[in-house]
Amino acid sequence: MNKRLNRKWIAWLLTVMLLAVVLPAGGAAAASNEAELEWERTLSKDIRFIDVKQTEDGYSLIGSHNQSFDLYLAKGDTEGYLYWEKFHEANSEPGRRYLPGAGTTTPDGGYLIGGTVGIGRERNSPFFIEKYDAEGNSVAYIHLTGGTSPGFSDIRLAKDGGILYANNLGGWFNIHDRAFAGKVTDQGETVWSTKLGDTFASFGYHSDRLIELTDGSYLVEGYNGYFRNQYVWRLDAEGQILETQEYQGLISGAALATDDGGYIIFATDAETNEVVFLKNTASHETELYLPLSFNGEVKSLEEAADGGYLVGTTEGIYKTDENGNVQWQRALSGLSKLAPTTDGGAVVIAGQKLLKFKGANEEAPLEDGLSFDSNAYSLVEGQRLDTVVTAVYGGVKSDVTGQAAYTSEDESIVSIDEEGNLTGHRLGQTKIRAVFNSMSTEATVFVVRTYTAVLLDSAEYSVNIGQPLDLVAYYQEGNKLADVTGESHFEVSDPAIARIEDGQIIGLKAGRTSLKVTYNGYETTAIVDVY
Repeated sequence: MNKRLNRKWIAWLLTVMLLAVVLPAGGAAAASNEAELEWERTLSKDIRFIDVKQTEDGYSLIGSHNQSFDLYLAKGDTEGYLYWEKFHEANSEPGRRYLPGAGTTTPDGGYLIGGTVGIGRERNSPFFIEKYDAEGNSVAYIHLTGGTSPGFSDIRLAKDGGILYANNLGGWFNIHDRAFAGKVTDQGETVWSTKLGDTFASFGYHSDRLIELTDGSYLVEGYNGYFRNQYVWRLDAEGQILETQEYQGLISGAALATDDGGYIIFATDAETNEVVFLKNTASHETELYLPLSFNGEVKSLEEAADGGYLVGTTEGIYKTDENGNVQWQRALSGLSKLAPTTDGGAVVIAGQKLLKFKGANEEAPLEDGLSFDSNAYSLVEGQRLDTVVTAVYGGVKSDVTGQAAYTSEDESIVSIDEEGNLTGHRLGQTKIRAVFNSMSTEATVFVVRTYTAVLLDSAEYSVNIGQPLDLVAYYQEGNKLADVTGESHFEVSDPAIARIEDGQIIGLKAGRTSLKVTYNGYETTAIVDVY
């Protein structure tokens, strides 16, 4: 059954109720407290960031390289400084790449990534799911059937340890887009896979988010690519569609499950650009429709630490209570992802910045104890790094770095001197310990090697027959890039289609071939299309 929500009728019906019961003095549009910026860190301009999460030691980041499409994983400390970052080369087969599309940090500190093989409007491009441990090492790869122009939009752990995902196959002009949702076991066995909607009759669907409800059923939130209406599909435990709800005039939505078996939606009114809040019961009836005091397309939605909601839009971040009333906000542009923090604030990726906001909570009193200035440190082999140790007595902080006693669990990996200075010796991780006045504290230390790779200035080149096209090969060492085009070796898989000469691609005949560049023992590939 296809339900259509008459938005204007519901807004009119609830006006009296909202004014008399729901809204505080001044209504939902009342001025809200502004969130305080705690710190700001600049991220690499070469990374497209997919996800951020708070962890026990700080924060995790997931992304992909803008040029090579290599998967990017990182862990940062509580102040947002990275103590390690890793790239995983995205070579799935000669001449093709895999593109990470969605990712999340798992409760054990590992990573779960969903993506697609091949870039662009390719046929028979599969989906993949890959799991990484807390140190960023690949531990499992799952292959899923794909199709033309695939896209991966959501991935998360199911309550039973399985993996839930939402993905899409493309079509022309959004008319034949097909939306899918599915579940696999942690070993990659398919539990169910469901196509959402009648594609050709409804001009295409796109799925954005798959959530698990308290009764074991599922909700998929998405939209119609042609008419730009929001959709929610309710699925049973076996993935069969039970009900489809269409929200006309709403775009850019996101949904979350509630403890009572229902769900909430934040979406944007296509006409006014105003964000609205919908609260639905376990029987999927809308019990609350609330226009809010802020605007913009909804880009990210998460449950806050206190049970309310954090909403990120193209215009800022907003914290609401469980009924959608705004409690604090902060104007911000370029937001792509946010996550709640245990102190009631939020960590946000906006452009190439990692931002930490305090929210409106008062700081908790300091507890007596001893602590390093970070729960984890990262240094390169041979690097020397200082630490700071702080003792708290009666709520007062004291720097006791020069008075504490230090040990390392494995001095062959990292050593620590009497002043708390670390020296990295070889690749690995271990723990350091500080003791002062019967108090002790520990921190994890990662010793890494500098990331090195050879990159091309494009993953795919298009060239006309007989018309040279410049290419550039770079050697990356850490954050430094050097042009090594003249020193690199180039190899074209089909030399009848194209050749490389003096840093230029020369098209010889129409067709597609792959290009491999090698430098200093590193290699990468790209696609060359000749017209």
